[in-house]
Order: sequence, then C-alpha cells, then structure tokens
Amino acid sequence: MEKRFDSSCKRPCRRPAELAGRIAHHAACFALVASLASCAAIGPHSTRSSAQADPGHRRAPYLGVLAGVRALDEDDFEPVEEQPVFGVETTVPLEAVDADVEVGVSVSSEEDDVFLPGIGNIDAEATLTEVWVGIRKALAPESAITPYVGAGLSIINVDAEVGLGGLAASDDDTSPGIYVHGGLMSDVSEHLRVGVDLRALLATDVEIAGVSGDADHFQAAVFLGYIF
Repeated sequence: MEKRFDSSCKRPCRRPAELAGRIAHHAACFALVASLASCAAIGPHSTRSSAQADPGHRRAPYLGVLAGVRALDEDDFEPVEEQPVFGVETTVPLEAVDADVEVGVSVSSEEDDVFLPGIGNIDAEATLTEVWVGIRKALAPESAITPYVGAGLSIINVDAEVGLGGLAASDDDTSPGIYVHGGLMSDVSEHLRVGVDLRALLATDVEIAGVSGDADHFQAAVFLGYIF
C-alpha cells in the first residue's frame, strides 16, 4: 500500500526494528506491573480460601479489563500507528476440550499531525474497534504463574479522519482477521486474576479513501479481572 503521507515529513519515521524494540519495552513494563500487582495482592500474610490454598490457575468464568499499546503498520497509519488500547474480555471453561472460550472487545485511538512541504500541517486521527472470539489454553495450570496461548477470529473496524485547516474528510472499513496471542497470568486470590498479554492480528484487508491496506497489528497489554 502507498504511504498516506509524504516521506519527507519533518517527523522521523520509525523503522521496524525500532518499533519492535518499543513493543518489547512496553511488554517488559507491563510484565513488571503485573508482577508487582501480584505480590501486592498476595502479600506476606495473604489468606486464601481452602479452594485456593495451593497455587495455580482456577478454571472458572472470568471477566476482566485490559490496557496496553497497539502498533500498526507505519506505512498505512503514520503518524498514528502507535495507539493506546483498552478492552473488556471474558472466558468460560470448556470442560470437554480442557480449554476456555474467550470473547472480547477493544478500542484504540490516536491523533497526531504531519507536516507536508508546501501544504502545512495535516491532522490525522484513526480509531480501531475490534471484536473477537476464540479458544484459550492454559499450558501449566498448576503453576502460580501460568503461561497460556490462544487464537481465534476477529472483526476489526477502522475509522480514519484527516483535516487541513477547516476542511476534513473521513472514511471507515471493516475486515475479518485471525488473531493469536499468549502471555502469563496469575490468580493472586480466589477472585482476582492479573496478567500480561502479547497479541498479533493478521490477515486483515481494509480500504480507506480508495486506498487498500490492512489493520494488522501487534499489541502488548496488562489485564486484571474477577474470577467467578
């Protein structure tokens, strides 16, 4: 896909290696926050119920929130390719396959401007809304910190707007996609779960203002929620 903005803009372009480094940095920070939250919640004198006396992942319905950063393709979304993301997710155990069904929705948005020589500053804004359903599998449910993986189908909507002076134009498109993710989670009490999640959305195809591209992205987030 062709770049939306002139490559001669004053804002320096990020290279893939740099973007990957930023995502890794965010993921490390999120993992540290999740670890600190876990320690604080457990505490030196924590008293779990008898059902939680032994560490491990409790298979039960879960409802939680997530917050993190979403990194989109720079060629398609500069200067709004890196966006804060917030979402809600739930999981329900499937005893027959020893896994959980997961369903969620997330929204990310960013606005910024880019300078085009001879034209001036162009304001850009993009909002992405994603809904997904899939399967999540805990890999070591007996561990106090449990690794997991998941995958499924996603629907993502891209709403983009550009403005110059008092003029503005907007367009949106929706595409199916495939997501994969994994991370670490910990049941720090009978009803509280925290964790860190790394995620990728692939195989999307969107057209904005007649220009074809995709909404594929990588995402790093922390989450916490209630175990029923």
